[in-house]
Formats: sequence, structure tokens, C-alpha cells
Amino acid sequence: MSRGAKLLEGVPLLAYDEHLPLLRRYWRTVFGSLPQSSAALIVPDMRTLELATIAGCGVTVLPRCLVKASLRSGALQLLLEPPDPPNKEAAWAFIEYYTTQGSREALTKLGTWPSYLPLLNSGSATISDPFFATPNLYKPFTEVSKRLRVFRYSSDFQKTKDAVAAAQREVLTGNSRVDDALEKATQRLAVQTGRLVAR
Repeated sequence: MSRGAKLLEGVPLLAYDEHLPLLRRYWRTVFGSLPQSSAALIVPDMRTLELATIAGCGVTVLPRCLVKASLRSGALQLLLEPPDPPNKEAAWAFIEYYTTQGSREALTKLGTWPSYLPLLNSGSATISDPFFATPNLYKPFTEVSKRLRVFRYSSDFQKTKDAVAAAQREVLTGNSRVDDALEKATQRLAVQTGRLVAR
């Protein structure tokens, strides 16, 4: 067992699921071994897992893109960064798949409308259906999709997210009941945004 893995022995592990996929991959890449204990806390939501880590419940492995702000503010501490991200090849393979056949298959096999603009522009987002007697059933949707404006979240979205995160933190650390934490978040949001929150 490596020195780093020994240092983390006995520290509670926080995981996304019971099989510890992120922790196992990190341990294998950085320490050359697997975690020796099971998770002390399993939370199937990465944002809540981030909050539990900030609250001091233990250590975990989370995607950097998700926790950038918490790292920048110092709320989270980076213990050890591997020289190469353990899933870099997998990420590139997924991007390559999604930007080629993945989006097309999602459309033709599942009926999921693609959000990948180059696919819409390529003319590949086509399907014919004898029931509708049309050579390209999706053509009207493609034309409209190309003209849709990009949705941008308002500053109220971030304030709402922060209020909910604070409520989750209060509940996770045992400082508040769920109802009380949500009531406090509702009041905080109303003061910050000048809007009433629907109940």
C-alpha cells in the first residue's frame, strides 16, 4: 500500500454509489491499489456529495468541472492531483463517439433530439416515416432548432442554487430540520431576489 493510501486509511470515504467507481479509479491511478474500506456515506447526487465533503463528512473524488468554485473559494481542498487525469482517454473517446455516431443513434434509435449543432447542420438528422409520407420527418424540427437562442441562466438561478445548497448543508451537518432549512432558504431567496417563492 502506498504512503498516500496509508494516510487516508480510516478517513471516511464519501461515494456516489456503493461500488465506489470514482474512488476506485482514482485509487488505482494515483496509489496503485484499491480503497480498503467501504463508503461511510453514499449519496447518488454529486452536488450533495460536494456539500457533504465541504461539511467535513469525509473525502471523495469529484469531477473538477463540478467543484471549480468550491476549490477556488477554499471550501474544498485538493488533496492530491494525479499527473494525468485517470479518465482522459475515456472522456476523449466519449466526445468522439457523441459528436459522430452517438448523437445520430440517439436520434434514430431513441428519438432523442440532438443538441449537437454540427449534427443538425450536417443533414444527418433525417428520418423518413411512411406513416407521415414525408422524406424527412425531422426537417421542420431541424430548421426551428437552428434558430433557437441559447438559454442563459439568470443571476437568480445561481442565488437559488446557493440557497438550496445552504439548506442541504444545514440538514447534512445536523444543524437544522429539513422544513426549517427550506423555510430559511425561501426567506433568504425572497430577500435577495425580491421575488416570492411558490410553495
